[in-house]
Amino acid sequence: MKYARALRSSCLLLPLLLVWPLQAGGAEADGPAFVPPGFEALLEKQTTLLDVYFGGEFLLTVLADYNVNEVQLRDPEALIRAIPELLDPQTVRPYLNEPLAANSALRCYSRGQDDCGLLVPDVAGIIFNEDKFRVDLFIHPDLLALESTPIPRFLPESDAGWSFLQNLSTAFAGDENDVFDRFALNAASMVARGETRFLVTTSYANATDWTADNIVLRRDSQGREYQAGYFQTENDAALRFIPEASLRGLRIASTLDTRTDLERSTGQELTIFLSSRSRVAIFKEGRLVSSANYEPGNQALDTSRLPGGAYPITLRIEDSSGRVREEERFYVKSSRFPPADQLLWGVELGEQVRRSTEDFIPNALGDFYGRVALSGRLADALALRSGLAIRDSEGVLELGLDHLHPRLDVQASVAASSDSGYGLSATGRSRFGPVTFSANYRETWSDDEIDANALDAFDLDQDNVAWFQDDSQQVSGDVTWFVGGGVLSISAQRTRSSSQEEIEEFTAAYSYPLLRSSRHDLYLDMELSEADDLSQVLLSLTYRWDRGGFNNSVGAVYERQEQAAGGHDDDLEYSLGTTWRDPDRKGGDLNVTTRASHRSDYDRALAELAWRDRYGELVTQVEHQRNAGGKNNTTYVGNLSTSVAATGSGVAFGGDEQSRSAIVVRVDGDRRQAVSFEIHVNGTLRGTTRLGERTMVALRPFETYNVELVARGDSFVEIENPVKQVTLYPGNVAALDWDVSELHILFGRLLDNAGRPVANAVLRGASGLAMTDARGNFQAEVRSSVQALSAETRDFRCAFTLPDYELDRSLGRLGTISCSPEAK
Repeated sequence: MKYARALRSSCLLLPLLLVWPLQAGGAEADGPAFVPPGFEALLEKQTTLLDVYFGGEFLLTVLADYNVNEVQLRDPEALIRAIPELLDPQTVRPYLNEPLAANSALRCYSRGQDDCGLLVPDVAGIIFNEDKFRVDLFIHPDLLALESTPIPRFLPESDAGWSFLQNLSTAFAGDENDVFDRFALNAASMVARGETRFLVTTSYANATDWTADNIVLRRDSQGREYQAGYFQTENDAALRFIPEASLRGLRIASTLDTRTDLERSTGQELTIFLSSRSRVAIFKEGRLVSSANYEPGNQALDTSRLPGGAYPITLRIEDSSGRVREEERFYVKSSRFPPADQLLWGVELGEQVRRSTEDFIPNALGDFYGRVALSGRLADALALRSGLAIRDSEGVLELGLDHLHPRLDVQASVAASSDSGYGLSATGRSRFGPVTFSANYRETWSDDEIDANALDAFDLDQDNVAWFQDDSQQVSGDVTWFVGGGVLSISAQRTRSSSQEEIEEFTAAYSYPLLRSSRHDLYLDMELSEADDLSQVLLSLTYRWDRGGFNNSVGAVYERQEQAAGGHDDDLEYSLGTTWRDPDRKGGDLNVTTRASHRSDYDRALAELAWRDRYGELVTQVEHQRNAGGKNNTTYVGNLSTSVAATGSGVAFGGDEQSRSAIVVRVDGDRRQAVSFEIHVNGTLRGTTRLGERTMVALRPFETYNVELVARGDSFVEIENPVKQVTLYPGNVAALDWDVSELHILFGRLLDNAGRPVANAVLRGASGLAMTDARGNFQAEVRSSVQALSAETRDFRCAFTLPDYELDRSLGRLGTISCSPEAK
């Protein structure tokens, strides 16, 4: 290093060459540097140690020969080994073996200076700062690997062992006149272990026997799904014409359910080259939507926070020297498109089955059914959908394209069947300022003569069922315009088919807020509609206000109907209603709604109750109607749902909602403690529990959750590992057990056998850090089961037994305690 310092000191005269005026003309200004007479030796190459930086980060120190025009590295191999993410060292090596142009004119003299510090060489180049003996190395972006913020692509393995999950729901309906009475029970039973589950979905009604819809064994893992049994085919490629079917057979397909990076992968990749560590901010319509720091090199930006759609964005890049530049890009993200790095496909093979109201297991029809679907992203804003289905000897092929543009979103499909049937479908959506347009078109036809009236769509035993058995056409369009402070919407639709007459419908509506505030709003709504021979005009006024736990409304509607044959009917309807909610009614969520309305030809009154708690959900509704003739009728409907979960550690019942996976929380401890616990999932309160209870919380599958236990109450407790992480797949029930101990906050003073304070000692056996002060006073959090503590300093250790004490809100005063010395 002495040699290096001597070399550097001898070169300090070189900067004088830059301040000496050039004596040559303009033509000589681009040639070798001019030096005054007597200093020519300074143009000769010097040898010293140079600090090499890449992307603003220090790489290494190398020995080099240099002058004001060029730099020759003595050990280029060491530099090549140190360059991060270099793709092709063989291409770079010849350039670093040769003298490199110094490019000293590009060095920066102050932070934030523009037009300096940047170089884009054909392969490799440098900027030499002889004042600091520093070399900044630059490599062409094409020779550097693409880096991205690491995000796991797939979910980790499940954290659940063997488990059972039963979702139950029942629905009932009837009326006082016994015109109809209905009852139905639906059940979904899952036995699972890890990523594999056995699923049976069944239903029972008073008009039918107990029947099964699905009996299937399925596994989801690392972007693949495998299933076998009785199941309903899935529309993998969002096909428009290939119908779904019930099979007993096999299915193998790709799946996005186990992907964890969809917020990024469903959008196009945004890459940028950074010459140094930089902060990159992404703006959409002038609003900041994402900002992060990135290392130098080719970087793939994190786009997970960007919303879906197709729109221009602005990248604002601030590098480590304070320079700021902006780039305009176009970005596309759509969950409708497959990820750029994955083809979506599905293969289903089997025999068609039909559900029977008399048999538990669906009946086989003896018809082979095969279906293949494939979809992929052709470009950032273009995706292909395709599918092929075969039923015995007949088949249908469908192709579709999705295109996303800032001004237009288009989906189009075409299909053809082996029995000369065809289908066309197109959907478009566009927006210009405050106006949104959408249009839909769908048409099917067949070249073969088919008697549609002779076909039973539910009789799959027929040999002449066609893929396109009906000539039909559906055309619709909608316009939505935010104008005048309100919303104007216009829609039109035409439907025709060979089995029914053509129907045309038209609707124009305008909604305007006359009053709008945090607790009050008054809306005026106008609507004109025409359908067949009927025209209708509606004019309504609705006032809503909130007060306490009540949400109230009162309104009036004027209706005028005109018949094509002449004449019209006018009516006026008045209505009022209120909803009361108590989200913490004895541990549950209670909603009560009442509504009443009156018009010339009938009166109506309705009452609804919705109750949700840890054991399930109940929704029931009673409605009474009285028509102009004085006839009364009262109807009732309801739904009750709950779940049962079982793991190796026990059984839990309930859940405030139903899902295909769950956790069961159990907290063990002294049940005499006046404490309860909140269950937070990813920071959101999802349930409460008490000591010794098992509480079930239903959660969506294909997610990883952070579950935290938070104590509430008068007692202080210590929770061992309060946050646990769990990954759930369908059918999983993960048992999460916590042990808690009651904490007492104790105050006292500690003395040794000689009566001297035990000062500045650490108390061993307490929960957390507890120490004595200079007078021996201490405050310590101690588990209720602890009977003795010890005190320790650098050269002294003693032990003491906790005396009996009385508690006042978990606080205990010990007084003065004597501590017996122990050998360290």
